[in-house]
Amino acid sequence: MICELHGSVYSVLVTNAEVCDFARSWPANRLDTNGEYLFQFDARNGDLVDVSAVDGEGATRDILEEEDGDWLSALSDDATLVGAEQLGLVDVMAIRYPALVSSGL
Repeated sequence: MICELHGSVYSVLVTNAEVCDFARSWPANRLDTNGEYLFQFDARNGDLVDVSAVDGEGATRDILEEEDGDWLSALSDDATLVGAEQLGLVDVMAIRYPALVSSGL
């Protein structure tokens, strides 16, 4: 996952290889395994701001209705955590993952 901080928002790009790996853990998913997903989160608390699909050419599009399901929510949760960890967003970690913070992970 490629994570970047943009002021009050952080973005996490889930690469195609990561989407494919994730999709294998959700056999009935409807993720686009030919593309990537770009999540944007509020850097203060980790709230989801936006999500887009990214095709092989780098063009973004809105998420299709059939892509939006529990699998996309789970992928978003993974992206929230990875982004907060990689970018050192202490507030997001404390709000979203207090058990991880208190255990020192």
